[in-house]
Amino acid sequence: MIYRTPSHRATAVNQVRNALLASRKTVLTTHLNADGDGAGSEAALAAWLRANGTEAWIINPTSFPDSFRFLVEQQDWVVPAGSSRARELCDSADLAVVLDTSEVPRIGRVQEMIRHLPAVVIDHHPIGDRAIGGISLRDVTASATGELVHDIIHESKGPWTSHMDEGIYIAILTDTGGFRFDNATAGCHRVISEVVERGVDPEVMHERVFGSSRVRRYRLLQFALATLEHDEEYGVSWMI
Repeated sequence: MIYRTPSHRATAVNQVRNALLASRKTVLTTHLNADGDGAGSEAALAAWLRANGTEAWIINPTSFPDSFRFLVEQQDWVVPAGSSRARELCDSADLAVVLDTSEVPRIGRVQEMIRHLPAVVIDHHPIGDRAIGGISLRDVTASATGELVHDIIHESKGPWTSHMDEGIYIAILTDTGGFRFDNATAGCHRVISEVVERGVDPEVMHERVFGSSRVRRYRLLQFALATLEHDEEYGVSWMI
């Protein structure tokens, strides 16, 4: 089945696409402590913008997760928010793109750095009390922000690269709990089918994200398991 962008968000997708393509230098950011959806969406969108001649830089309020670094085509696209380089890039940019959140507090110190820029928001969460203004592509029916990024690139006819496909795959994989949650819709599976057909290897992606962990993670698990308590009467277990 040929994928089609859902009709209820097609207008917003095209408005955002046009705003992105009109930019010459774009700063991308996501929420504090970026997850697979935020990081994957940034990596995919940065790769697409660069392929279309736009400078794209990722400047997050907290460090870009090491486990998702492989998604970024060039590592120097990621710039620490506390650096003078980040400030220079924000000062000279003409657009800010906020992904996987719509809320001012969720982008931390980056909010002050991009305050002067017109903004585009791409998100699949409900709007809260302190929403970021600007052109927006918001859809709570999307499985992940990565699905919305896919639609932007899809409506532009690409060009598709492996980094775009992998970023979108990881965004959807992680935000659907490995396709276990109720947001793993038929639509998101059609997106996944497309990126797999273009060459994404699900086994490799799963291994990169879930198949290896730092020693400190297991030490934390060891510490937590040492506090395990169980109540036989109520069948409840807990860790402190």
